[in-house]
Amino acid sequence: MNAKKAASKQTGHENEIVALHAIGTVGWLSKKQVGGWLYPESTEHNATNKAARVLGRLLTRGEVKRRDEDSENRRGGISFGTGFYVLTLTGAARANDGMTTKYFRAGWNLSQLDIGRQSTAVGYLIKMRRQGCEVVGAAGVRRGLELDAMGGRDLKGADGLVGAAEGLTVVLVVRNLHDELVKKAKRLEKEAEKLELLGNSWILKEFRKKMRKEQ
Repeated sequence: MNAKKAASKQTGHENEIVALHAIGTVGWLSKKQVGGWLYPESTEHNATNKAARVLGRLLTRGEVKRRDEDSENRRGGISFGTGFYVLTLTGAARANDGMTTKYFRAGWNLSQLDIGRQSTAVGYLIKMRRQGCEVVGAAGVRRGLELDAMGGRDLKGADGLVGAAEGLTVVLVVRNLHDELVKKAKRLEKEAEKLELLGNSWILKEFRKKMRKEQ
C-alpha cells in the first residue's frame, strides 16, 4: 500500500471513530447531522455526501443501525422527515475500544420521541464544536452521571454540555413554561458557569421572566 492510500485509509478510520463517538454521545444522529459534526468546513451538501460514505461503511460492518420514521412514529402521528442512526452493540464496542470505561452504549432502545426535542440541542452542539469546544450530548450526560464522571455536579436532565476555556455550559431545550422545567433550569444553572436555553424566542422570553420571578 502506497503512502497516499495508507493516509486515506487512516483518515477514513479516524472519521469512522468520530462518527461513532458523535452518535454515541447524542444517542442518535441523522446523516445530515453526522456531516455537520464530521466536516464543519464543508458545505452542507458536501458534508452530507461524505457522511453518507462513512455511515455506509459502518452499516456494512454492522456498527450502526438506521432507524426510520416508520411504525413507531406514525402510530403516534409524529413525523420528523428523516431516518437516523444509532450504535449497535458492535459499534459501541468499537467506540469504547481503548477506553478504561465502557462509555458508549448501543442505542436500539432509544425513544424516537426524543428526536424532536433533541434536534435543537444537536444543532447547537454542532455549532459549538465548530468553534473548537468539547461537546457532550444527552446520552453522554446520562452515561456520565451513571459512571459518576461529572465531578459531583447534578446535571440530570441536561440536553447537552459544552466545555470551553470559560468553563462549562449546560444546554437545556425549553418547550413549555411548566414549573418543573423552571425548577430544573434553576438547578442546572447552579451547576455550571453558564446555562444556555434553547427554543422558541417567545417561550424563552417568558421562561426567563418566570425564572427571575421565582428567585
